Amino acid sequence: MSSTRKDGQQRRVTMRPTSPPVPFRNLKYRFAYATAYLMGRPGADVIVDHGISFLWSGHRDSDYAVYYWGVGYDGPLDPIKQAYGHAFVLLAASSAKVAGCPGADRLPTDISTIIRERFWEEQYGAVAEEFTHEWGVRSNKRFNGSTCRNELPT
Repeated sequence: MSSTRKDGQQRRVTMRPTSPPVPFRNLKYRFAYATAYLMGRPGADVIVDHGISFLWSGHRDSDYAVYYWGVGYDGPLDPIKQAYGHAFVLLAASSAKVAGCPGADRLPTDISTIIRERFWEEQYGAVAEEFTHEWGVRSNKRFNGSTCRNELPT
């Protein structure tokens, strides 16, 4: 991409994110663009479709049935499993499903199953916050993920 400076000189600009994509950021965009699509904004559906496709193919760890928090251009950056991140995955997937995004149908069920079977702790009435890559206990916190999950639109 090129742009013209105030002095009239042309310069070449390379657009590359300064940090790798993370579900938190990606998912907030999917929610916003799904809402934009429902409002009739042209092109929003293409962005939602791409984001949901990448969520399934790039953020999902099929070996451990979970979604990575940090994914870079060469794969996962952070193998920690977080309830907080899964709340955002559920928000984006549900929004995309309401917007009629192809491929979004399977996501809310997949994510709900992961949250219920892996993160939910009945004895506390809350989700465990995080686990190691192999589902070992990493933290005894139970606040953040439960709070965000409860803030999702119903």
